[in-house]
Amino acid sequence: MTIEEISSTLNKVLDSAGYKTVRVVIETNTSTGRDVNITFDGQSLLVHIYPVLIQKTSFDAVKAILFELGDFLLSQSGEHAQALWEKRFVRARLDQVNLFQGKLSSGEYPTFQSIVQSIERATDRLVAIHLSNGLLSNGQTAISSRNINVLQWGTTSEFATGQKPYSLIPLVSVYAPAGIYQHFNAAFADNILSNLSSVAETSVRSAYQSLIHKVTETFRK
Repeated sequence: MTIEEISSTLNKVLDSAGYKTVRVVIETNTSTGRDVNITFDGQSLLVHIYPVLIQKTSFDAVKAILFELGDFLLSQSGEHAQALWEKRFVRARLDQVNLFQGKLSSGEYPTFQSIVQSIERATDRLVAIHLSNGLLSNGQTAISSRNINVLQWGTTSEFATGQKPYSLIPLVSVYAPAGIYQHFNAAFADNILSNLSSVAETSVRSAYQSLIHKVTETFRK
């Protein structure tokens, strides 16, 4: 591959995924033992590639760069974003809360468990579990709480309004390959190259993608 081919392919996939393009610089020093390095000059990201990278196929070269870029972006994201990644924190969406609220208010479900089991998408179920636990902690049952507004109720309001996040770890540890779950660089690369197609459940994939975008938002277009 030539540096022009690597630069073109890399920036095409970054742009398609909603990220700013980068500048690719060829390095001639072969003694570093590295194939790629990322720096920031205050205005744009610089991708320094070494001769060994040019010997790889287009896909392998771009993937190697994206792994390195993922590590760099996480390191530059700040303590708050790094904590979000470490705990895989996301926030409940209003449509998820409304789904639970509708089922709760209907009076058709005798238990919180029956509400949770009636929900199809994995992240929606997890949100329902958290809301159910909030009501249970206050001594409520599914029947006694059917007139409660979870957006306003004391033990559920912070979670329901998105002030209190929840962890995706119970879901991504099941639905994503180990590398994608454990390592940000792998998750970032998979997101750029395939929209996290390796994550088996669609709602988990979407939530995980939102988390990756949040961590790297400084470098998004």
